[in-house]
Amino acid sequence: MCVTPKKPRIFEIDRAKGLAILLVVVGHIEARTPLYGADWYGVLKHWIYQFHMPFFMFLSGFVMEYTFKPMEVSGGYFNYARGKFMRLMPAFFAVAFLVVIGKTIASHLMHVDNVPQGLVEGVVDILIRPIYSSASSLWYIYVLFIFYLVFPFLRRLSGNLAWPLLAIGVAAYAVHFDLTSYFALDRVAEYALFLLIGVVLARNSNKLFVFLDKFGWMALGLFVALSLSYRMLPNPRLVLGLVSIPALMFLVRLPGLNDSKLLLIFGKYVFVIYLLNTLFIGLVKGIGLKVMPWDGLNFLIYFPLLTAAGVLLPIAFKKWVLVKWPPLDRITS
Repeated sequence: MCVTPKKPRIFEIDRAKGLAILLVVVGHIEARTPLYGADWYGVLKHWIYQFHMPFFMFLSGFVMEYTFKPMEVSGGYFNYARGKFMRLMPAFFAVAFLVVIGKTIASHLMHVDNVPQGLVEGVVDILIRPIYSSASSLWYIYVLFIFYLVFPFLRRLSGNLAWPLLAIGVAAYAVHFDLTSYFALDRVAEYALFLLIGVVLARNSNKLFVFLDKFGWMALGLFVALSLSYRMLPNPRLVLGLVSIPALMFLVRLPGLNDSKLLLIFGKYVFVIYLLNTLFIGLVKGIGLKVMPWDGLNFLIYFPLLTAAGVLLPIAFKKWVLVKWPPLDRITS
């Protein structure tokens, strides 16, 4: 029997995951609650949304390839698909259904963003149009599962060559505007390029870090320069998304971040933060809005409070509550 040697852990990826989920949480603060007198946050959020999910998808592709284990011939794909389903989808459905039910009930007690029209409609949207459901922030998990399902076939098709994967990614991005939102097919096509870049770079991780050592400052400088003028770019999400990959990977290697235990913790709990951040942000926001509005200068209080709620409360909930319930602890790990 052939045993695949265990690959060393790449802590830059863990820290990059921590940075990426922090950006996700910051982008989720406003949601659909009108915010006035804090234009700086609108600018920040719009900028983050140009690159944070492309970077997140790059990291997902990197991990997907780096941790991939060869399948057994007999029942290999079935076992693989079942394993990925059990890894991702029970938590997705559990939290999504909780969001639909919770928002329906809580809407009678406090301000709630994106309330479902009804329980049945809310559940149907989760299953077939997750991006437009009341749990729309969870779409990434839905899309990631689809990528996992097709990944073995893409891997076999490409062999050890990079260009077939990149060609598929480019072609998918070119047609994503014309695809349906049902089953999140438009998002699958939009982010395939970034995920497959991650796959390619995971196969050449040593070359990636050599490149960062030589050209990291240049990549970071280019990212900053393009960020300052991204509204003038013809396709800012594509351009900034691509440039953010080497720039942010270099950023987490800089002094102050290259040994950041906080980013490692965020990276370790990235799944549960992604699952629960909007729930805790919404809860704290709903309670806070009963006390004082969040517009204008008040948002300077809300911003750090809601960021902390979105990052730290899911970790605390995981460590102190979910750990006592093995089934829930397992599906959120």
